[in-house]
Amino acid sequence: MIDLGTLAGLHRYGHSLAAYCPRCDQWRELPLAELVAAGHGSRRLPFTVRCRDCGKVGQLQVRPPVPTRGPGGWMEIARQRASYKAMAVCLSKFLAEPLSRPGCLR
Repeated sequence: MIDLGTLAGLHRYGHSLAAYCPRCDQWRELPLAELVAAGHGSRRLPFTVRCRDCGKVGQLQVRPPVPTRGPGGWMEIARQRASYKAMAVCLSKFLAEPLSRPGCLR
């Protein structure tokens, strides 16, 4: 069973933890690796955080890992869309003038 209720669990499974200060209107990501290395890995959520600038109590937000590349990642989807768009443009040129083959069909 995956436990995302501790700092160590969030760090182990690639999640991040951010804190928001409503007074400063600022988001800051907490350094999970440093907190776990300092022995705070067993600390359970939620806990109180304070803004380092104004001292007001902040709000925590757990953020899931974001795929950056590879199968199913958003970069792969963006590449596929660009490729499909280029093929559609090429096909429309070919259909507009079937006797002249555009360079993309050679």
